[in-house]
Order: sequence, then C-alpha cells, then structure tokens
Amino acid sequence: GFRPGWLLFRSLHRRLPGLRYFACGGARLEPEVHRDLACLGFRIVEAYGLSETSPVVAINDFSRPVFGSVGKPAPGVRVKVARTDPAVDEGEILVSGPNVMAGYYKDPRATAEAFQEGWLRTGDLGYQDKRGCLFLSGRLKEIIVMPSGKNITPQVLEEHYGASELIEEVCICSLKDETGEHLTAAVVPSRQALMRRQTARIYEDIKFEIENLAVRLPGYQRVTRVEVVNQPFPKTRLGKPKRYEIVEALQQRRAGEAVKGQAPEEDAGPQDELLSFVKQHLRLKRNPSGEDSLETDLGLDSLSKLDFISALERHFKVSVPEDKAGAVLCLDDLRPLLEARDSIAPGPGKPGPAAEPLEKVVDTGEGLFGRSFRWWAHLKLRFFFKLFYRIRLEGAGHLPAQGPFIIAPNHVSYIDGPAIYGILPYRVTRRLFFMGIGEIFETFPFSLLCYPGRIITTGRLGSTTRSLQYSLGVLGRGFPLCLFPEGKRSIDNRADTPKPGVAMLALSSGAPIVPLHIRGTGSTLSRARPGFHTGRIVVEVLPPLEPGLTQEQILASWHELMRSRDHLV
Repeated sequence: GFRPGWLLFRSLHRRLPGLRYFACGGARLEPEVHRDLACLGFRIVEAYGLSETSPVVAINDFSRPVFGSVGKPAPGVRVKVARTDPAVDEGEILVSGPNVMAGYYKDPRATAEAFQEGWLRTGDLGYQDKRGCLFLSGRLKEIIVMPSGKNITPQVLEEHYGASELIEEVCICSLKDETGEHLTAAVVPSRQALMRRQTARIYEDIKFEIENLAVRLPGYQRVTRVEVVNQPFPKTRLGKPKRYEIVEALQQRRAGEAVKGQAPEEDAGPQDELLSFVKQHLRLKRNPSGEDSLETDLGLDSLSKLDFISALERHFKVSVPEDKAGAVLCLDDLRPLLEARDSIAPGPGKPGPAAEPLEKVVDTGEGLFGRSFRWWAHLKLRFFFKLFYRIRLEGAGHLPAQGPFIIAPNHVSYIDGPAIYGILPYRVTRRLFFMGIGEIFETFPFSLLCYPGRIITTGRLGSTTRSLQYSLGVLGRGFPLCLFPEGKRSIDNRADTPKPGVAMLALSSGAPIVPLHIRGTGSTLSRARPGFHTGRIVVEVLPPLEPGLTQEQILASWHELMRSRDHLV
C-alpha cells in the first residue's frame, strides 16, 4: 500500500495537480500497465461490471490493489464461477444481488437465456483466487473448442505468444481445411523489429519464436499453423480485434491460395511492371498479386530472396537498403522502394562483388596456426562426444575422397555442428567450411571462432548478401561445405522441409550433396530440451544425391532420405 513513487517522481505529479486517481472499467487493464503506474505513485481504481448489473460487480482495493484482478465483489453482490471442467478453475462468471436487472424489456426469451437458476450469466470467463479476487480471462462466445474437446481461451494464448519482439499483434483462432481443424496464430509482424534484425527469413523467424513459446504450453494449446498478415487487424471501438473478420479473411486467403495452386498457366501476363518482372524472373505459372508473400507464397528462402532482390535492383535501377528490405513481407511492400530510381546497385546476388575477399573472412590457407587450431578443435570435440555421448559414425565410405561437396545434415540441436566436426574423419574436417546463423556467430564471443573455424555467417540480409558468394567461392576452390538445409532447429526431431538455398548452391557450383542424418542430439541444447543432458549420438552419412537432378528433385530427395530415418531417433 505504500507509494514511494509519489515522492520519488514528485516533479511528474506536479504536472498533474489535483489528480487523485485513475478509473478503469471499460476494458481489461494489463497487469504490467497497472504495476508500472503504481510504481510511479499513481492510484488506479479498477472495476468490473455490466449494464445489466447497474453496473458494478467487483472493484479492486483502492489502497492495496491486486494487479491483474478486478477486485472482490461489491457489497451485497455475490459472484460464482460456473466451471465445466473440474480440473480447470476457469469458467463463466455468474452474478447475483440487488444490482442485477429484473430482465430485458419486453423480451422474455432473452431474459430466460440470460439467467441460470437465478444467477445472471455474464458471458465473461474468469476465476477467483483464495482471497476471493476475481480475474477476467475472456469472453465465452470467443472460446475455441478443439476437436479433442479441449476449450481454449484465445486472449490468454495471445498474451503468451505476443511476448516476442517480432510480433506486433497476434490473433489466435481455429481454421479448417481438408486436413482438419488447426489452432492458428495470425501474426502482424513488428516492422521496426524486423528492420533492426535485418532478417532475410521473416516467416521462418516468426514461426521459430512461436514454436519456442509453444514448448512451455500443454499440447492442446500449441499453435500448429502460423499466418503472417501484412496489415493491422480490424478492431472494435474499444481496440479489440474483430475475430470473425480476421478468421473470414484468413479463410478467403487460403481459398485463394488453393485456386492459385490449381490455376493453369495464363497466356496474358499481368499488366503491372513489378508483377510482370516477378512472374518472368521466378518463372511462375500463374500471375502473381501484390499481396503475395515473398516466403510463403513465392517460396523464397534467405538465399533465393537475396538473389530476387538483387535482380529487382538491377532491373529497376534502384538500391534497396538492407534495413528496408528486412521489413518486406509482400510484393506491395516493394512499391515504395521502387519509386526512387536514381542509383544502380549491383544487388546482393551473385554478380555483385563481395564486401571483403574470402581470405579476410575465413582462413582459406594451411598456415600453422589454422591447422593447429582445427586439429586441436577436432581432437577435443571428438574426445568430448565420445566420452559423454558415445558418438559413432556410420557410412563414412559415402564421403567423397576429394573435390568439393556439400554436407547437408538435419538440424535438431545447437551441438549438431560440433558433433559433425568431432566425428567426421580429420581428412574432411581439416578442409571443411561451415555456414552458421549470423545472429549467433556475428556476436561475441562466437564471432572469434568464425575466421579460424571457417564459419561463413548467413541469415541476416547483410550476411546472406555475402554468404552465397563466399559459399560459391569455397566450393570453387575445391573445399567441402557444411550447411543445414532446414535453416533452423527442428521442434520435434523430425526433418522439416528444406529451403531452396542448398539446391541453388549445388546447381550453381556443380558440387554433389552428401546427406547426413544425425540422431540423438535432441537430448541436449535442443528446442524441446534446452539444457545439458547426456545420451547417445549416431551420425550417418547417406549416399550422395545423383547429379543432374532439378532443384525440386534435390529438395524432395533430401527430405525423403531424412524422413526415412527419423523413426530411428
């Protein structure tokens, strides 16, 4: 009850002379907002009520408020929670007392529906703690009932999933398609956060963070679909998202995507110059639209996205800044960037020169220091994984004896890379280069490992711009290169769909792809088990993919090989 902020922030209070307190009752007050204002020395009177209760049901303590609660029932008012599941404290809030209406005027049917054995049904969901304080959690009509019979309160999950800085707004809903009903998160990304990160894979980063947040929740509350929305959600006058409109828009978009997938090649191309370029450059069999997402609709990963932006810069004679490109979600977002056609940029694709020579970024030589570092690292990692994980290598005969090749493993844990480096024969690791995520290896102290450890960073617009050039340079000099085709760690130990970058790299360089299946690393530093745990690791080298395959065949073959061994985990 003591408010030291009233003294500590005296100058602030002088600017608000005569202010006694704030009152809040029109919508739910976020606990963090209430707590922060209380720390500044302000008092907030929070209450809950309806027009049918004339109008107060509960009111928070003026001197000792409970943050997140609307307080205890007002004098003479009784409140109870009608729980449908004994294992869950939450239920519909029922009210009884002299403040409750007699009924709706000349509407006996609505009056009968509004009461349950003399108690007014508020339609609001909530629970009471041991002190009798009432907490609101949502509206009954917004409850999502999953096929399993589990009830989900979307507002609670929206608070949980909205914790990521990449998410500006999130709406939890249920969408149906031919495969069933899916708990879906519709996300409006934070463009400021995207510009700060300069990420080259917006959808994947958002999905990655949502999956990480989902691990802390029960299985039935975990989102199985993520939909990235380009525009802010439609809202009510109170600022609440209009869920029915959002769901309807998502269903219409999915229906449109299905039509796109079935649409035959059209003879007449789009009249718009940007859309015409997109269709020609990406060799689409349909006419693109301005609402098409670069990642989900056009299928661009970090490498192919940068190649696309590079071609766009050369075609339209513009320079797209990296921070602006990092916030591009759909084709329409490119239009403002194409208005200033006053400079020609080489772009981030293959034709442009790298910012620095490859020799300045990674150790390409065979000097004494580099060889000693790599020999020492290989020896230490081999000893570590043999001791704690009983690691073993299978199928080593499939590794090419010489020449460039691409090692393409599945990705489950942070220790996948070190495990590969420790168990592969030294004749391979002494020449091996890696591609690593820039968010990790461009920050201290991991950045110190990049040069001697031969790690080429990627994932951000700045690093991905150069990673394709550097990777082609490494393969062109006859070195092997290891990269993870999925681009991120799997959440369930099962190989995810690979990104086009690995196939583009193989086709551009002519280097064969050697699939590598790792099992057992999911026990430590994985998304499901983030801590350290011992176990058993097996690294299996699979037969190289045959040359002459198309990009689609390379990706499908790799994914089929990984999935055929996922059951061994």
